[in-house]
Amino acid sequence: MKRAIVALIGLAIGCGGKVDGTPDGGDGGTTDGSFDAGLDAAGWTNCEAPSGVSICGGPNDCGSQCKTCVYGDSGLLNACNDVNYQFTVSDGAADTFLCPDGAMNACAFDKGAPDCWQGACVTEDLPKLYLLNGRPDLARYSDRASYTGDPIPPPPTSCPSVAQGLELCGGACGPCQDGTMTCTGRSPLHPYSMCLTSEPESFPCARGSNGYCNSVRPGDMCLTYKVDSAAQSIADQNSLCVPASICQAAAQSYPGGAFCTAGS
Repeated sequence: MKRAIVALIGLAIGCGGKVDGTPDGGDGGTTDGSFDAGLDAAGWTNCEAPSGVSICGGPNDCGSQCKTCVYGDSGLLNACNDVNYQFTVSDGAADTFLCPDGAMNACAFDKGAPDCWQGACVTEDLPKLYLLNGRPDLARYSDRASYTGDPIPPPPTSCPSVAQGLELCGGACGPCQDGTMTCTGRSPLHPYSMCLTSEPESFPCARGSNGYCNSVRPGDMCLTYKVDSAAQSIADQNSLCVPASICQAAAQSYPGGAFCTAGS
């Protein structure tokens, strides 16, 4: 199974535009009341976050606030290169297929949907701006769930018991005992991250039963997050081969739900 790689090399171009206006319906993006409330008071516009992370193009013609627009096409909804929008991670956790605890997946530009979560590991600022511009499909939580505007829950203050073989991480659960593993998955649907083997020890798979994972690495099975119905097919197609002990324990006891199959 080949994974599409979304390049993140920005092509410098001046981006003109305005920062006022109201979000357009775009491709069906919606916000809930908790997200809308207090945006102006918090210093948000349709085009820029208080942190300086900003976008160009899109229905609000963003871009006057940025010097360089990723891929240089202001007609599309892209990220600005002026301020780093990526989640800062150590070299050992920089695999964008497994965004680390507290990060989200997002495209740098709008040509990658629905696989845009493969683009970069980002803070929540870029997804919020995409949502304000009617394109929540350009971002996903790290568990592949649809981005709704709901914030990633805070690190847990307690850590539940789970099946042997599964290690929860983050907050009260602590870091992964094996420093080569990635702590990933925390989202509104999965309040705890879990420790998963990073590439090249793990590799992509699709939820299925033809034994793909074991054929590539004996003893591995295909782990899939259980997410919202709109995103489940994407989660199914973008699963991960991991040791069977992790996969089976996650399917049994990972808070929020997971599936374990032989993989396709």
